[in-house]
Amino acid sequence: MTRLSFKTGQTILVGIANDDGDSSNVSSVTASLRRQGRTQVLAMSATPRAATDSVPEGWNLTLLEGAADPGMYELDARVRVGGADIVTDTLMIEIVRAVTPRAP
Repeated sequence: MTRLSFKTGQTILVGIANDDGDSSNVSSVTASLRRQGRTQVLAMSATPRAATDSVPEGWNLTLLEGAADPGMYELDARVRVGGADIVTDTLMIEIVRAVTPRAP
C-alpha cells in the first residue's frame, strides 16, 4: 500500500490518473480523507488535470492546508463512469507535526 507524508499546514495534493485516457465518460470524481479509527471524513476537492509529457490525464485531489491534524489517514477516490462507481486503491497519508511553527 502506498504511503505519503505531509507536514501540518501543508496543502495535501495527490494526483490520480485516468487509465483509459477518455474523461468524456466520467460524470464525477469525489475523494475523502479519513483518519484511521475514526468515522468522520474530510472531503477533498477534485479538479481535472490535462495530460503533459510526463503526467497522464486525470484529476488533482486537494485538501487545503491546516484542515487535518497530525495522524494516519486513508484516502480513496470514487470515479463515476456510466452510472457505476470505480473506487481507487486506498492511499495512506501520514500528517506529521512541522518542526518550525507557522508564522502568525
